[in-house]
Amino acid sequence: MSRTLQKQSLSAAEAQDIAALTVKTLKNMRTDEAFGLFFEYLEKLRNSTETEGPSLPRKRKAPRDLDVGHGDAYHSPTIQEHYRRQYFEAIDMVVARIQVRFDQPGYVIYRNLESLLLKAANQENYSTELQEVVSFYGNDFNESELSTQLQLFGTHFAQESQNDKITLQEVLKFLQSLSVGQRAFFRQVCFVARLIFVMPATNAASERSFSTMRRIKSYLRSSMGQARLNHLMVLSIYKEMLDRIDLRATANNFVEGSEHRLSMFGRF
Repeated sequence: MSRTLQKQSLSAAEAQDIAALTVKTLKNMRTDEAFGLFFEYLEKLRNSTETEGPSLPRKRKAPRDLDVGHGDAYHSPTIQEHYRRQYFEAIDMVVARIQVRFDQPGYVIYRNLESLLLKAANQENYSTELQEVVSFYGNDFNESELSTQLQLFGTHFAQESQNDKITLQEVLKFLQSLSVGQRAFFRQVCFVARLIFVMPATNAASERSFSTMRRIKSYLRSSMGQARLNHLMVLSIYKEMLDRIDLRATANNFVEGSEHRLSMFGRF
């Protein structure tokens, strides 16, 4: 899930579906049968590697400021029971953190924006998403005008597209390719796409810049200027796009530009 969420082409709806699938899988692992299989696997692994077996920790009393009552502290009677409790606590913690991250109100609004465009392009029913978006953004959208433009957009996009199932990336690329007049015709639809662009579903690219900066601007290159640092960081972060650049064509353009500037200089 962590690797998938770092993809730049990932949509909010896809990320939420992946998170829900991960949570469902983890909850299925939270059973005594699953822990028994897990513990048996560890025992076989320990025997094959000849490592020391697990043992119960030393019995400790609770700190005096946390001790409530006069009863003895609970200690697991067996090794398997001790690690069973830790196994369940780890799964509960991971599930809780995933749900907190992907069940935020803002994430729901973002998913409604994506679903609105996607369902309109696939000519599906989008009335629920339309009501959610209009009620949240208020006067920023005209409901009747947006509904009409979505219907026209779905018909127009279905004629242009050759795929049976349209993806969100295809919809956004199609809107970017429209002319000025066509964008004015689909003004409300383009505004929905603009909101999606300014709220990316993943911040992996921006977070990647922090680790990249330390590799580029090291202690031996600390005098590097801001402009050069920005250019090198962009080249490092988007190295896949950099590898697709034709260096020969770039060099030819540079030479042609230099010759043009020299010829202009020679006229004066």
